[in-house]
Amino acid sequence: LPKNCYWDKSGKGHWYTNYVDDDGRRRRVKIAGAKATLADLHRLIEEQDGVLMGSFEWLADEFEKSPQFKEKSKAQRKDWAYCKAILSKLGLSIGAL
Repeated sequence: LPKNCYWDKSGKGHWYTNYVDDDGRRRRVKIAGAKATLADLHRLIEEQDGVLMGSFEWLADEFEKSPQFKEKSKAQRKDWAYCKAILSKLGLSIGAL
């Protein structure tokens, strides 16, 4: 199952996800009915998160979590973080660039 995707057993059941609202309270929202496929759930969670699996944005995030990234020199990791910070200030992401 995708991260942050849960099954609600009440009634006919449905799939839902959690999020934190602007007031800092945890909320849940129904994302699909009982007949949703695994592919549907992945797509819906990706849309909710704003990052599509297989996109360059997703790949960059996965690389940053990987052992290969951690093996890079401190200077390379620092440069990566600097570039991401500059893009963030411009309201962009590595994938948008």
